[in-house]
Amino acid sequence: MEKDEPMDILRMPSPEEETMAEITTWVKTSKDNKAANCTTVVFKKNTPKKILDLFQKIMIFSQLCLD
Repeated sequence: MEKDEPMDILRMPSPEEETMAEITTWVKTSKDNKAANCTTVVFKKNTPKKILDLFQKIMIFSQLCLD
């Protein structure tokens, strides 16, 4: 008998997924620059400071993980 796997649509999002979803709703555009190894992210005009601070914390943490 096969083992049933839960459907992805029924899976609860992880805290990281919820955070990213919250941030991406406020992103206006983003552009990768492979040559400079960076990404430019432009947020919508009325983005709450909470979202900007959260994005900055994630970027600092990811930079520390890459070093």
